[in-house]
Parts: sequence; C-alpha cells; structure tokens
Amino acid sequence: RRATNAGVDDAAPPARATDRANDAAMTAMTRVATPTRVATPARDATKRTTRCRWLTRPRDDDARRRVATNAGNGRFIVGGNWKCNGTRASVKTLIEELNAGELRDVDVVVAPPFLFLDEATETLKAPYEVAAQNCWVEPGLVDPTHHYDSDTGAFTGEVSAEMLEDLRIPWVILGHSERRNLFNESNEFVGKKVAHARFHGFFVVVCVGEKLG
Repeated sequence: RRATNAGVDDAAPPARATDRANDAAMTAMTRVATPTRVATPARDATKRTTRCRWLTRPRDDDARRRVATNAGNGRFIVGGNWKCNGTRASVKTLIEELNAGELRDVDVVVAPPFLFLDEATETLKAPYEVAAQNCWVEPGLVDPTHHYDSDTGAFTGEVSAEMLEDLRIPWVILGHSERRNLFNESNEFVGKKVAHARFHGFFVVVCVGEKLG
C-alpha cells in the first residue's frame, strides 16, 4: 500500500477492509496510556505538510501494495533484521553479496543498525528496501488525534521519525520481542509507535506474539 499525505497524493486507492481493521485495532490499543503530556492542535499544525513526499515515487502496483499474504494472491515479504551486529567492513561485504543475488516475485526489506542506515540506503540495489529498527515516541504523550507526533530534542540515544525521513528510510520495525522483553515496551507503547510511524508515512513491520527464550 502506498503511503499518502494530504495535498501530496490524492489519487491513492482506498484502504482495504483489512487495513481499516488493523488501523482500528491500533487506535484502540493506543487509548489507554498514562498521560504526562497532551499534544495540541496548534502543535500538530506546525508540522511539515510535505512529509514523506519521496514515498509516493512511481512504483508498480504490486510493490505499492506491500502485502505479505492476502488470500493467496499477495507477494511475500522477506525481512532481514541485522539487529546489533556488523562493522563497516562486514556490512560492506554483506551489501555486495546481496546486490550480487537475483530476486523474483518477492519483496526484501533489510534492517541494519542505525549507524549503517545511510550506507545501506545508498548502496543496496532495487528491489531491496531498508528499514529502521526503531522510531522514537514519547511514552507518556497523549494525543486525541492518535498521531503521537513526538518532538525531536533532548532524548539521548533515540532516533526520531524526522531523522529517518531525512535519510529516506521507507520502513520501520516496531514491537520486536527484544524491545518488549529487554526494554519493557508494552502493547500500548508499541501501538503509539505504530500510529506515529503511520502518521509519518512509513511502512511498518509490527512484531506480535513472539517471546524471547
């Protein structure tokens, strides 16, 4: 499915029933967070209106749909999460090996560590696409619009949606079992992250159900 933004891509196809159901579930999931700060309409109005314009670049219909499996007629998505692994040398070698391969009838998304996102974006060839492994959201932010559009600023060690947009990263992984189990991310917090990422136009890989060990 193609990411859309007001005034950017008014010709996008209508959302499928499964998309609407998923959106409703995520919206419900994000309603129960404990409030510490409330977003205001004035604050949201200052955000850029050209968010993720590059995500609407022309693509074939199958690539835009981004369906892993849908009643047997969708394309498969293969995800490669590099986690907290790699050096400049090993990442360069891996990218060269991926570029030398041949892919047919499958979409492949790789998620390097943040330090190597720029290199992967610049050097991986199509049809490979790149995902970030996380995206910052303020845990206690309450937003009646359910956009949870967090500020950049004094959040040491975090990576914002605006940073990922600047690197032209189209995908993000959220809710991974390691984030849930090692960093205590709850369903409610993951729901906020998903709503925030979708508001910024990212394709989202939402991880659910898996436990470490």
